[in-house]
Amino acid sequence: MKVKNFILIFLLLFSEGVHSESQWKLTKNRNGISVYQRSGEVADAEQFLGTITIEETAQNIFAITGDVGSNRYWMADCIHSELIKKISDNEVIAYYITSPPWPVTRRDSVIKIKFNRIGGDKFRVDMNALSEGEAEQYVGKKSGMVRIYKMSGFVDIEEKSGKTGIRFGVSGGPGGKVPDFIIRWGGWRIPYNTLEGLRNFVMLKNGQK
Repeated sequence: MKVKNFILIFLLLFSEGVHSESQWKLTKNRNGISVYQRSGEVADAEQFLGTITIEETAQNIFAITGDVGSNRYWMADCIHSELIKKISDNEVIAYYITSPPWPVTRRDSVIKIKFNRIGGDKFRVDMNALSEGEAEQYVGKKSGMVRIYKMSGFVDIEEKSGKTGIRFGVSGGPGGKVPDFIIRWGGWRIPYNTLEGLRNFVMLKNGQK
């Protein structure tokens, strides 16, 4: 089967406008998490968008996203998350390993992450995978894993009336050969499971689970 790029493009609702928002199709709406899909002609043109509201301060959620070592406890399919280098107070290099469901094999990536306070109770986290060659300056390739070099994403966090709205998104390629049906299925489950995992992690830290 032809190799497809695994693209999950998560776009800001407010930047799309009301007319563009009408193009999204609700793919999953459960437990307070909404995931939308906007299809292209092929799997690598699929676009996904997920949202959630959590009863926690934006500051605390921002702090959780910044604790790279604990990211593996709530990110979808993530089994290892490690801080490799602190570049500045708001920029780091991190290393992740994910273990997607069969038949997809383990993936790893070296990610540059920037943490920004936009103003008030609004924050943004930007993530970009390092390119081939640059990534290996921090972590060498490991046997049995496919390295991801094309990935960018973000987490938007904004608190209103005591609750925090979160938009999470990522675009990129999985590397290797991935069947179309796995790409399409994996699209909605990654933002859904990540947002669900984040909420559960917040509840656990607050002694609610």
